[in-house]
Amino acid sequence: MDTTNALQQEIVRLQPELESSNARFESSNAQLEASNARLEASNAQLKLEMRGVFNILKNIMGNVPSEFAHMINSETLTDCDKDKQHDLDAQVEAEKSKKVE
Repeated sequence: MDTTNALQQEIVRLQPELESSNARFESSNAQLEASNARLEASNAQLKLEMRGVFNILKNIMGNVPSEFAHMINSETLTDCDKDKQHDLDAQVEAEKSKKVE
């Protein structure tokens, strides 16, 4: 009987700690979901911006280099694609400057 009573007391003692841990977990999970939503929105915005840049490039140059053409309608971007995009942004700006002159 003493063992059962001791176990019940231990359960009662641990219950608030368990509830507190669960609350922290739920809070962390909510923060993670919010961060994920922001990341997805940012990714979607980046895709739209890249498509716009490629369309500008197409209009300026008359075409898009073949290694980038598939990305106009691409749904995903790799780190390599992002590096290429950075280079293309610089090229677009240079082409704009030439046309203005």
